[in-house]
Order: sequence, then structure tokens, then C-alpha cells
Amino acid sequence: MDTSIVSDDQWQQWANELQYLQDLFPDPIGFYDKEFIDWDGSTGMHLPKDNWIRDKAQQLLTSMGK
Repeated sequence: MDTSIVSDDQWQQWANELQYLQDLFPDPIGFYDKEFIDWDGSTGMHLPKDNWIRDKAQQLLTSMGK
């Protein structure tokens, strides 16, 4: 939606944390497993875009007054 809700630094911190957790717990969790199978934290461009994610992003933006 062309509006950042977190800084690039925060994104990278979360990406690094998620990568660490994926390494620590490699077993599938039952949702978005295939979308994250080769994910290395360098980008989020290929991450799933679905209505639930879009709606949650819109709720965050609205709550932030954006």
C-alpha cells in the first residue's frame, strides 16, 4: 500500500529474528510453510499478499492515523 508501518531497521531486526527462529525450529508449522521455505531475511518482496494480511495492515495504518 506504499506506506511503511515499520522502519527498515526494525524490519531487518525482525527478519533476523525470524531467520534465527526458523533455524532453531525447522519443522513446518502448518501455515505459510511453502512461502517461507527458502526465505533468508534479505527481502519481503515475495511474501504472501492475501486479504487477511492486507486488512491487518490497513487496521495498523488506520490506528496510526495514516
